[in-house]
Amino acid sequence: MPNITRTFPLEQLKEWDVPHADDTAIEVVNEWCVFRAPDDGLVYRLYFSPVFPEYAEMDWFDDLPASIPCERVEQHQRTVVIDEWLPVAASPAVADA
Repeated sequence: MPNITRTFPLEQLKEWDVPHADDTAIEVVNEWCVFRAPDDGLVYRLYFSPVFPEYAEMDWFDDLPASIPCERVEQHQRTVVIDEWLPVAASPAVADA
């Protein structure tokens, strides 16, 4: 099942001061931000390039297109447990077998 997305105009995100405004930003982690859209009250995840210290003159939106698709996420963060097969680290005894 595909994820729900909404395309925001970059100018609108800049008006809302995503990802920096206290009233919209919920969590900001390096290259993404979870924010609440003021117009519909729903929560979305925005991916953007982090601004590195050597590019202090750049803003978070400098390398983004005019329209940005954002993924809709749940209203609250949840812990998710994933079952997966993990690789076995080689050891001398296993390598000889």
